[in-house]
Amino acid sequence: ARDRTVYGTTRISPRSFYTHVLTAVNSFLGILYTAVLTSVFMAHLMTPKAHWKVSDVMVLHRDLDDPTRRRVVLEGRIVLAPGRIYYDMEARMQLQYYSRHLHGPKKGEIKGALTRDLKLASGSVIVRGSMWFFQHVVDEQSPLYDKIAGDLESVTDLRSITLKVQGKDPRLQSLATVAKIFEPDSIILNDEFQDLVEKRTNDRKEERNVVVASKLSLTKKTQ
Repeated sequence: ARDRTVYGTTRISPRSFYTHVLTAVNSFLGILYTAVLTSVFMAHLMTPKAHWKVSDVMVLHRDLDDPTRRRVVLEGRIVLAPGRIYYDMEARMQLQYYSRHLHGPKKGEIKGALTRDLKLASGSVIVRGSMWFFQHVVDEQSPLYDKIAGDLESVTDLRSITLKVQGKDPRLQSLATVAKIFEPDSIILNDEFQDLVEKRTNDRKEERNVVVASKLSLTKKTQ
């Protein structure tokens, strides 16, 4: 405003009405510009971010902890950034599959896609840091039960599996959310995840366990 007007103790120059309007608009736009920049910066600063990564694949295999080796599990995992802790973490998984005609001339043809929830064995935790496995047990109540062909040879009519993970950031006290879709070629049969934890020695010759995030999606054949 100072480049167009001169303020005194009793008057303002120039005295033209249109100059006063132009000066007022210029002042308003200057304040508005500063307010918008500040709002955008604060919104970006206060938006919660998910400081974790979900594996790019899921594995479907017989449960190694089951002595009978009859139980089948669908498994994925998440690794959190070093030093990060989240509260009230929750995970939900949904299966989308193709529905087929059971009778009539179109028997066996696809008629649409349906969605069902997949129950997770550990779908929520109060506090989580480092790493988290999410696991669905494929029992007789699972929508996946009748879609597994043979001895884990294939999964029929699978369209996708969607995973949604959310957790409360202790710093902002707000929820961060990530959703990921796994296509059929992202479901690896008869594999298990490789171990993420490695023993490393620091400068003091002390051994400690370190989570190697680069191995998050690496798998190996089940024994």
